[in-house]
Amino acid sequence: MRTNHGLAFWGILCSLWALSGLSSGCGGAKEIQAIPVKGSLTLDGKAYGPGSLILFPIGDLKVNPAGSVDAQGNVKFSTNRNGDGIPIGDYRVMVNPGIGVEPRIPSVYIDEKKSPLIVKVLVDTSELKMELSSKAGPPSKSGLNLPGGIGSGIDYQKAIEEMHGTEK
Repeated sequence: MRTNHGLAFWGILCSLWALSGLSSGCGGAKEIQAIPVKGSLTLDGKAYGPGSLILFPIGDLKVNPAGSVDAQGNVKFSTNRNGDGIPIGDYRVMVNPGIGVEPRIPSVYIDEKKSPLIVKVLVDTSELKMELSSKAGPPSKSGLNLPGGIGSGIDYQKAIEEMHGTEK
């Protein structure tokens, strides 16, 4: 019976390489440690949602965690995978209201550079209570933040009506 020792050698070598963790640099990004954090979003003290959040780091961190907001204002944060949380750091929070969600939030919350909503995540943070105020500025024109520059304030409904000649 003839065996192929060369094939067995390479099989063992590849297995050891994979087990050693050296393969993590090939094709995959390094996972960033996230703190499991729950959240809530309110507008003037009342639950606000559905919608989504994007967190912009203040400082050197190069990651943008996201939050999914349900209709009761509960937020699930994700960084590496669904629901894993947020890395330690300070963040400016941009809010994207769901389509047709009323009341409209002030447009300043839809601008990633100007949003006054700041959160701090520490190693012992377990919950973030994020409160929006209607007094922060005029309401947004659109319930959906579409391309054209995040927070651009473009009235997409009006643009669509103008394009189709159905302007009201």
